[in-house]
Amino acid sequence: MEDRYENRRRFVRHPIRVPVSVRPHGGSEPFLSRAGDLSEGGLSFASVAPFERGAMVDIELPVHHSRFTLKGAVASCTAHEDGSWRIGLSFTETGLNFKMKLAEQVLR
Repeated sequence: MEDRYENRRRFVRHPIRVPVSVRPHGGSEPFLSRAGDLSEGGLSFASVAPFERGAMVDIELPVHHSRFTLKGAVASCTAHEDGSWRIGLSFTETGLNFKMKLAEQVLR
């Protein structure tokens, strides 16, 4: 049986409470949300509706006077008692250049 937590703890997570713009692919309208945590492998954010696993999403993070765009696929979707959802996004860009740019933007 596959360990469903195998990828969840592969990277150290850092709490990050910043507003994000979420742009689902496939014609859905973008919406504003708040990030929950960030790691080298992905990011979590809040949603009022569930997302299908594997759905592609673009996230824009504010960094000073610019925006940093991250692309990923939904890896998890967890319901909360209040009716909201925690969406776990796995980055689809994982090369060294991406990691360096991500680290630079987060440290700002």
